[in-house]
Amino acid sequence: MIAFAGLWSVWERPGASPIISCALLSREAAPSIAAIHHRMPVVLRPEHYAAWLSASTSAQEVAAMIANCRQDFEGYRVSTKVNNVRNDSEELLGRVEAP
Repeated sequence: MIAFAGLWSVWERPGASPIISCALLSREAAPSIAAIHHRMPVVLRPEHYAAWLSASTSAQEVAAMIANCRQDFEGYRVSTKVNNVRNDSEELLGRVEAP
């Protein structure tokens, strides 16, 4: 399972319905995938899930979770077949050589 760090808020407006908003946090990409894009979502470590969701977690603890988020990803080229939702097989996970 992968858990992205996110924030949500409810904006109360006088005389109008509340607005619920959310955002995913991002940071510089892990070195192993930086060639794909310079940013990536903040991916929480499993041992931080409960603390991330707790209202009693301090700002310092939140900052530490972000700083120590998962970076153990591997980027590699896959088939262009992943671009079509009708394709659904394990073949899509396999590496392909650059043309």
